[in-house]
Amino acid sequence: MIWRRQLEARYERLCKRWPVEAEPDPATATPSERLLRLAEQGQYEALVAQARPVQQPSMVTPEEREAALRAAATVPASEPAPPVGAKPPAEQEAPPPPPPLELSPGELYAMEKCQWRPRGPNDYPQRHQPGRCLVDYDIFADRGDNSFRERWES
Repeated sequence: MIWRRQLEARYERLCKRWPVEAEPDPATATPSERLLRLAEQGQYEALVAQARPVQQPSMVTPEEREAALRAAATVPASEPAPPVGAKPPAEQEAPPPPPPLELSPGELYAMEKCQWRPRGPNDYPQRHQPGRCLVDYDIFADRGDNSFRERWES
């Protein structure tokens, strides 16, 4: 079979042109390369299962979750009562304004050079006027009779 020999010869040429890369040394591989190698070998799921302890899924009501968060002190139980001599929120002093933000060079340029203005008729492209010719020459100049020109202008 000639085609099989040709195919094998082509395969050999391609293997010589693009040799198979040797596996990188696991000691010098980065963590992402190690994870990629495990994924290629089909061992990634086992690594993930080893890294995460098994937690039994359980149904938790919102009230139970809130009680657990309060017990862990991540959510305050309630707003503390204001002191007796405290002013109402409307009479308290306003917080100081935040410091001004530094502007980027582009924003500084825009503030200095750019101005907003309403659009006018010169902002829109010129439209072709119907009945007018778009060329600089007379398209009827080479005709001997003026019959077509008269019909065109009327």
